[in-house]
Amino acid sequence: MKTSRLSNSIRIFLGLAVLAWATGGCGKKAPPADTAFKSSGKPAQVAAEPNSFKEVTSYLDPGGSFYLYLGTEQWLNGLSTRMSDLREVLASLPNMTAEQRSNLRRVLDVLSGLVKRSGLEEVSGVGASGILVEKGMYHNKFMLHHHPGKNQGFLWSAFGQVPHPLAGLDYLPESTALASFFDLDIPLLWSAIQEQLQQAGIPDADKFFTQFPREIEKQTGLKWDQLLASLGGEVGIVLTLDEDREVTFPGPGGATFKLPEPALALMIKVKDDTIFSRLDPLISRNPQVIKTDKGELKMRTLSMRMPLPVRPTLADAGNYLFLASNDKIVEELLAVKSGKRQSLKATDEFKRLSQGILLQGNRFDFVSARLGRTVQYIVSTALFAQAQSGRSDGGTELLQRWLGEGQEHFSFTVASNLKEGWHVSGHSSQHPAAAFLAPTLVAPAAILAGVTLPALARAKERAQTIACVNNLKQIGLAARIYANDHGEVLPKDFVTMKNELASPKILVCPGDKSKTPAPDWSSLTPAHVSYEIVSPVPRANEAQEVYARCPIHGSACFVDGSVQQGRSGQRPTRRRN
Repeated sequence: MKTSRLSNSIRIFLGLAVLAWATGGCGKKAPPADTAFKSSGKPAQVAAEPNSFKEVTSYLDPGGSFYLYLGTEQWLNGLSTRMSDLREVLASLPNMTAEQRSNLRRVLDVLSGLVKRSGLEEVSGVGASGILVEKGMYHNKFMLHHHPGKNQGFLWSAFGQVPHPLAGLDYLPESTALASFFDLDIPLLWSAIQEQLQQAGIPDADKFFTQFPREIEKQTGLKWDQLLASLGGEVGIVLTLDEDREVTFPGPGGATFKLPEPALALMIKVKDDTIFSRLDPLISRNPQVIKTDKGELKMRTLSMRMPLPVRPTLADAGNYLFLASNDKIVEELLAVKSGKRQSLKATDEFKRLSQGILLQGNRFDFVSARLGRTVQYIVSTALFAQAQSGRSDGGTELLQRWLGEGQEHFSFTVASNLKEGWHVSGHSSQHPAAAFLAPTLVAPAAILAGVTLPALARAKERAQTIACVNNLKQIGLAARIYANDHGEVLPKDFVTMKNELASPKILVCPGDKSKTPAPDWSSLTPAHVSYEIVSPVPRANEAQEVYARCPIHGSACFVDGSVQQGRSGQRPTRRRN
């Protein structure tokens, strides 16, 4: 008996020991449940469809506060074909005239063709990354990828094909507040859009592409093909703020702004002086034009008496055509190019922003912190003036919140068309999530608004039309009741039938914003009436004649009390049998 009890005790002990070992005993804790969801140490899943993840992410920086990859092959490939299919679906919708269907097909044909020509369907993936490299400054990258050889659209050719040194930087003075230079093949874009619109058979578009070049030739004497052939494929815009000189501008509420003197220049790269040579005689006819010809510089400046530093200027120098707000900025840009003045590249701000960025590409954009400070000053002054005057529209306050209190705004980015697609790299004060995701949120919202707002507007208009018809029906019924009691004579005005009408409020069409309903019949004036009674007033036995009408919707109430719905602005006439 004792031996049996001992054996049972041993069996129980051994069982508990095995259980403790199996469940991680001996003081060891069981691993957390979430470890089962982690992929560390496990073989990576293999995608069942092709993507460009490795290619795109090889151009990005991991480890920052923002990292994004979006494969686009499956939903961009064949987009133009799906747009063509959508054309037939939309064209089959009810309540559309033959003309509307034809116009819809043409518009979608144009969009479908441009998508195909653009190279958008060749985009295989999009990626972006951002890392905080120092307080208030992020290093951001963006990649728009295509597979080798899949770059036939103008997206990959019209905005630069091969990265090159950023020559525009050599012109920028240290006072530059904003600058943007980009490759642009205008002849290629013009040809692609023109051909697509002409193929769609849109008369107005064909007329524009025929008449616009003729108008240019008429005004300048320069043939359109000759003009396009003279362009050098690059455009730049420069805004300077000279902090050594101040200009006073008037502001809201009597406020004034003392700002650094601004100057603006548009630079168009040209192959020769064709454009300037043709415009020069036309401009020089004005006796107020000042001519400057020294070395390679040919400049024409219109002298104007203005409180602001504005002297419209046309110049040609160094393979660029200049259109500027004054001659001073042109001379300053050329002085920097020749090394006679300090350039933006020598400033501490540019050195900081361009550190680690290859100064070679097809586009660059620069925004100085001085521009942000100037905008902040304008907004703060405007808010103070509004507060003093007791007026505020909310727009300025919204702008201030968007800019951020005391936050500097600056950036420098370079975009390059590489063998695998467009790559953008740069530094910015803006968080990369805001820089990259804001447009992706705004675009769908804009599309949604574009689709829903017209639909809501049409629904509102339809409701107003129906309410207007109901008002006219009540007016017609009231007129018939009055005629029955007055020898088949219809009332000559609305006050005459006030006993038959429920309220003077029905005399205002819902679509008439210029009229307000009268509170009672004693207050009724023409300002409270939208509808018109025809003159002379028909008799009650002339059933097919119009008795009253709505000038807003064009609807008509006939003598027999029936109502015919019309169109806005259409004048109703006698009803046909």
